[in-house]
Amino acid sequence: MSSFFRELEQRKLYSVALSCAVVASLVVQISATVVPAYHGPEWILPIFITALARDSKAHLLICPLR
Repeated sequence: MSSFFRELEQRKLYSVALSCAVVASLVVQISATVVPAYHGPEWILPIFITALARDSKAHLLICPLR
């Protein structure tokens, strides 16, 4: 099991996961401010957050394959 975590560390998966989380958090905060300012519909923000969560999970699954 320790070799598994060593492999994740070697492939820099931890730094990728942290950077994805930081970028997604910033994008959500900015969109939460901008969408109401432009009178966007209420359903856009939850769909946007769900799409970001899905994409980040997919990115973490694909990252070790490189």
